Amino acid sequence: MLKVFILLLLLMLIGVFYTTVTLRAPNYTPEQAREKLKELAIMLSMDNLIEKTIKNDISAVRLLLQAGLTSDISYQDRPLVSIALDDLNTDLAELLLQHLEKKDQLLVHAIRKNDFKLVKFLIERKVSVESEDEKGRGVLELALMHASEEVAVYLIQNKAGVADVIGMLNRTAEKGWVDFMRQVVGDKVDVNIGDSNDRTPIIYAALGGSVPMAEFLVSKGANVNVQDRYGLSPMMVASGKNSKDVLRYLLKIGADPKIKDKKGRTAYDMACSDFIRDIFKEYDAAK
Repeated sequence: MLKVFILLLLLMLIGVFYTTVTLRAPNYTPEQAREKLKELAIMLSMDNLIEKTIKNDISAVRLLLQAGLTSDISYQDRPLVSIALDDLNTDLAELLLQHLEKKDQLLVHAIRKNDFKLVKFLIERKVSVESEDEKGRGVLELALMHASEEVAVYLIQNKAGVADVIGMLNRTAEKGWVDFMRQVVGDKVDVNIGDSNDRTPIIYAALGGSVPMAEFLVSKGANVNVQDRYGLSPMMVASGKNSKDVLRYLLKIGADPKIKDKKGRTAYDMACSDFIRDIFKEYDAAK
C-alpha cells in the first residue's frame, strides 16, 4: 500500500511539473522535457529518502533504496547513516550502509567530523581501516588532524596503520594524547628517534605544554637534553613557548639549563616572559 501511495504521489508531482513545462516553456524539446522530468523525479526521491531517514521509517527507506536510490547523500553535511544512528537505529543504519557505494569515504568523513559513534559503527562492520582521503592520507593521520584522542585510540586498537611513524609520534606528543601514545609506543618504539629536523617527541611535548606526556616519554627513556638540528633542547622550547609547567618539570628531574643552541643561547635567554625568567631564578636560588 505504501509503495502504491509513493508512486502515485511521484506521478502526480511529475504531472504538475510536466504541465508547467509545456505551458510556460514551449521551447523545450521533448528530449529536454524528459531530462527535466528525470531531474525532478530524482530530486523528489532524494528528498523523500532524507525525510524518511530522519523519521526512522525503515520500510519507506527500504522501498526507496530498492527503487534504485543510493544512500550516498547528506543532509546538512551529515550522511544518512550518521542521522540514523542519532536514535540508535542500527537496523536503519545498516540498511543505508548496504546501499552505500563508497563506504571507505564515509569512514574518512566520520573521522574528519570527529563522529566516534559513526567511526565505531563502520569499523565494527568491517569498513577498512586502510581507507584514505583524496590526498592519500590514512585514517590515523586524519584522526591526528581532525578528531579526538578517543577516535585515534579506537583506530589503532583496530589495527590502523600509518606510513610516517615519527611524524605520528611527534604530533601525538604535541597534542598531549598520552593514552594514544601508550598504544603506539608499547615496548618496541624508540622515543628518541628524531624527524627531519632532529626533533624528538619530548621536544614536541614541551611545545604542546603537556607534563603528563613529558613524564610518559621520560619513563620510556626519552633524552631530556636532546637537541635538534638548530641546537634547541626541550627546555629551550618550553622556555620560549611559555610552557611553564613543562619547564618546572624538566628542571625538577635534572635537565640541563646551561645547554646552548647553535647561536649560543641558553633556555634562560629564550624566556618569553618575566614569569618564565622567575622560574629560572627560583631554581638557581634553591640550589
